Amino acid sequence: MKPQYDRRQLLYLSYVVFLAPATRLIPVSTAAAAGSGSWLSPLIALPFSLLYLLFLCRFLSLRREGEGMAELILRTSAAPVGRTVLFLTGIYMFFYCGFLLRTGTSRFISTIYSESEPTVFVITGLVLGAVAALGPFKATVRSAKIFGLFIIAVQLFVLLLSLDGIDPDRLLPVFDPDAGALLEGAVPVFNVFVGVLVYVSFAEFGCQTKRGRFGAYAVWLVLCTLLLCLITAATVGSYGAELTSRLIHPFFTLTRGISLLSALERVEAFIVAIWIFPDFIMLGLMMSCGGRCLRLALGFHPTDNEPALSLGGGRVLLLLGICLTALTAALIPDGTAALRRLSEMYIPILNCILCLVLLPLCRISSLFRRKKA
Repeated sequence: MKPQYDRRQLLYLSYVVFLAPATRLIPVSTAAAAGSGSWLSPLIALPFSLLYLLFLCRFLSLRREGEGMAELILRTSAAPVGRTVLFLTGIYMFFYCGFLLRTGTSRFISTIYSESEPTVFVITGLVLGAVAALGPFKATVRSAKIFGLFIIAVQLFVLLLSLDGIDPDRLLPVFDPDAGALLEGAVPVFNVFVGVLVYVSFAEFGCQTKRGRFGAYAVWLVLCTLLLCLITAATVGSYGAELTSRLIHPFFTLTRGISLLSALERVEAFIVAIWIFPDFIMLGLMMSCGGRCLRLALGFHPTDNEPALSLGGGRVLLLLGICLTALTAALIPDGTAALRRLSEMYIPILNCILCLVLLPLCRISSLFRRKKA
């Protein structure tokens, strides 16, 4: 099969996908746990993330051309284990998309359109995600590079203009209250990193198999770690750890008061609007790969260049998954408190079950299967 995209494009995809959970959880969760030393939490999470990356790369080294993580699980694991894991993963991915629609809606309402109803934002996001999922997946991957470069420039712009508001005293002492708190603050960072690495591994089916995966993604992890350190330091240094832990969207709060020449009084609305791109890419990735997991789990075999409106080959499962996403978004209670519980407790737990339980279980199953063979 001819490769549809290369590893560099997948790295850009990883970065854009990383933005959605990172800006939601960090530095709120890290500041709540580690206080003034929370800007060190990403550095503490880095070695643990690299160890997980090593495990993931060892597993993916078994894949063949045209295979992603889903196909690899199905081929190497015992049939009941592989199909069950893929089915649960597919359901979780569509559930996560519903949650993502609501958090994206909350971001718009809390920062720009405070009097708006969430329904219009949910429907708009659902349509955009469905278009990306039903179309060729390579279009989603390739668009991530364009969005990624643009968003990197925006983040650096915000960080540069926020320097004058940072009070170094708010970043000290580092070990307040203790080193254990720093480890606790590293947990949400680790959760974000391993989640992104796993989600993108399901998109490997369109990428050529070649060596050097660990090195490429290790560099990606280091760069994202440094970016999180800078964002956390800028936010905590501007507002203090206690206030940061109570903010709803701290990175976007950081943009308030930033002016661009004399053309705009504030650029907050512009920057918040840009974050529709990470949401769009994340929805496209999770819906496409979620549908692929469900189809493989139920015995179907996805192929390249399937017509967008075709329901053959099990593609009806993709439509059912989109309906599950819409139902999830509709059933999530209104209010910041409910979304925050989902964001900081339930979603991270489900993410850990997928990354730290189900995937290692598949790997162990594959090892036993090879020994029997």
